[in-house]
Amino acid sequence: MAPTPADSLNKVVAFSWTSPNYATDTTNYKFIIEIDSTTRNFSKATKIEARGKLDTALTGRDLNAMLLDYGFTLGTPYTLDIRVTSSYANNNERYLSNIVKLTVTPFSDPSKFTSTTTTVTGTLPTASEKALTFSWSPSFVGYTGTVTYTLQYDSAGKNFASPQEIAVGASIFSKDLTKGEVNTTALNEKVAGGSVSKIDYRVKQQPHKVQRLFQMR
Repeated sequence: MAPTPADSLNKVVAFSWTSPNYATDTTNYKFIIEIDSTTRNFSKATKIEARGKLDTALTGRDLNAMLLDYGFTLGTPYTLDIRVTSSYANNNERYLSNIVKLTVTPFSDPSKFTSTTTTVTGTLPTASEKALTFSWSPSFVGYTGTVTYTLQYDSAGKNFASPQEIAVGASIFSKDLTKGEVNTTALNEKVAGGSVSKIDYRVKQQPHKVQRLFQMR
């Protein structure tokens, strides 16, 4: 499966299992769903706990965050191993299920990008004045690692074929530019001084690759 940003809030995969038929009320049944990259023998498994029910599901964003926490690369398919451990609520009489394999491709979960203005006019005496503020929402919601943000700009209509960049940093969700800095971006794109032109801006998001164990309940 290859979820997309449109699947972020939708359930994209559901797991179900048969009852272990313990000698107690089903509300006292405990299930731990373990998910890990194949061949790792569940040494870095994500664990999802379910009690008194025989199924659970993940949204596209839940699944994507899990894949990124494993350090997986966007757009690359990976195979996961999934199994269920059942027990009484006190962890007694544990049973392991068979292993199911699932191939999944992590997707980009982009920010929503806004600007306080779309027109900037400056002069040399006003170069130090603030021209605008770019803001964006956090990307890769649910990911437990760090996301670094970078502003990109290019001449309008070039579809960012050869963008230039302004570093922002990790876990930062806005960037002010002075009139002088906006002017510099225009000059870098070969806009002649004293003329009017359009520059496109966007924010690039890059999750840092980490591998860690986390618990979902």
